[in-house]
Amino acid sequence: MTNGLSHLVALKLGILLVLGILPALTYLFILQKLNRRWQERLRQFRTLNSYRDRDLFAVYYRDRRRTLSKRYIGDLSCLYNARSPYIRCAVNPQGPCKECFYYQKKDAC
Repeated sequence: MTNGLSHLVALKLGILLVLGILPALTYLFILQKLNRRWQERLRQFRTLNSYRDRDLFAVYYRDRRRTLSKRYIGDLSCLYNARSPYIRCAVNPQGPCKECFYYQKKDAC
């Protein structure tokens, strides 16, 4: 009879142990699922912002070129442009930009 009683106690202890660990395992499962969702949303947000930033920079530089062309004299696409309202070029200050020997096209931003 003691043998049957010990099996019953062991069974009750096993059930108690499983019931005690079950909430923690459920919590970890839910936490892992929420973490995956959060990481996916963060990844989408970063991707969206990187495209938005590129568009904003493109607009900024396009507008900046327009304002620069109003303030400075000479050809702004030249590498040697002085970017000054008084001097056209660092190499050829008074000369015209058209047909200049030193003209080099600057890479786009």
